[in-house]
Amino acid sequence: MIDSALYRWSHPKRILVATNLLDGPSVMLHAVQQAKISHAEILLVHVIRPAQFRLGRDSEQPFVLPALRAAQAALNQLTCTFEREGILCEPIILKGNPVDQISLLVKDRDVDRVIVASEVHRGIERLLIGSLAEELAGTLDIPVCIVGHRACYQGEHTRTKVLVATSFRPGSSLCARFGAELAKASRGSITLLHVMETRPADPAACRHARRDVFQKLRNSLGEDEAAELKLRLEVRGGYPAAEILEASRAPQHDLIILGSPAESLVIRIMGSSVIHQILGEANCPVLIVKPGESVTRSLTHQLLHSDPISLEPGLHR
Repeated sequence: MIDSALYRWSHPKRILVATNLLDGPSVMLHAVQQAKISHAEILLVHVIRPAQFRLGRDSEQPFVLPALRAAQAALNQLTCTFEREGILCEPIILKGNPVDQISLLVKDRDVDRVIVASEVHRGIERLLIGSLAEELAGTLDIPVCIVGHRACYQGEHTRTKVLVATSFRPGSSLCARFGAELAKASRGSITLLHVMETRPADPAACRHARRDVFQKLRNSLGEDEAAELKLRLEVRGGYPAAEILEASRAPQHDLIILGSPAESLVIRIMGSSVIHQILGEANCPVLIVKPGESVTRSLTHQLLHSDPISLEPGLHR
């Protein structure tokens, strides 16, 4: 189960690109690049929200024809962007709640990955409006690639440099293995990173704690899997969001992979989650992975029956 899911996610055959028709060019450029790596088909989706509905003069039913025509014309133009690159693209217009409609389409069309631009809101505005990107990442059981407003397009290349930031929560090794598969698919490289928020005051205890972290990072991947990769392990100390962002820029990475933890209402209102802060500042796309129950059970079973791998780590920072 876990191997088939990882293969689908890292070699997507169908990618859904959600657009509000106001996204900058970076989103489409990243979508083109990702589709080319696995020769994926693109479903280009725009959802007309209920707020855009209006009633016709002689009808009690919502009348959306003007919005529909404008959306169709804009989607047709964007479709040409993909077709010029030799990518099969199907424009789709849906009506209703975007998260609900996209979730249904993902299941109906066997979508392997979603790409969406982030929308930055703060405080009570974030609670009321929400972020489509973050809601999809917390709802879907497939990877959601979020292109933030600071994410720049580095130019077309095939070797992807992947940064996986892991907290060692349940399911963290899934992010590591997914990142490894992505790196292998493009013959790129991968960095596994853990940020220690608190460290022992005693120097000897601190060194021991760092060795334990390196061991956990190394054990996130199988021995054979790690041998195929250009792999780097990194342990940092400090505030997670700041350290992850710094690690992603030196050297410059093409993707950041994060797991999707549950958020409290307070975190949602204040916008203080690590994921939210990284999305607002990252200069590359962020892939959020939220494994479904069946994938999590399969991963747990594999970890319980795997042998630990020894490692003599070299220390970073």
